[in-house]
Amino acid sequence: MNLIVYADGFEVTNSFPPARFLFGQQYAYRAADTTIEVVPGLLHNWIEIGARHQPGRQPPARAARIRLGRKHRLRQIWDALLRAGSVPIGPPPAESD
Repeated sequence: MNLIVYADGFEVTNSFPPARFLFGQQYAYRAADTTIEVVPGLLHNWIEIGARHQPGRQPPARAARIRLGRKHRLRQIWDALLRAGSVPIGPPPAESD
């Protein structure tokens, strides 16, 4: 999966264009509407992106819960999502993740 971070949002897409088209694996998020959380995995940890419930506002219509991960780059992904405006749940990943 590819992660493209903008000033206040981000996109997650499948890196293989036919799969992106066939399976609809292209997601766009407004960062302030998302939460991020470190989730343990078998070979490495993941960052789970979820919808942020905000009182008085409806959650985004297409708030797919997805997991991102790249061994030894998890902290960089976390920091980029945090700078865009995602709300962390729990501590960040270790620098070695």
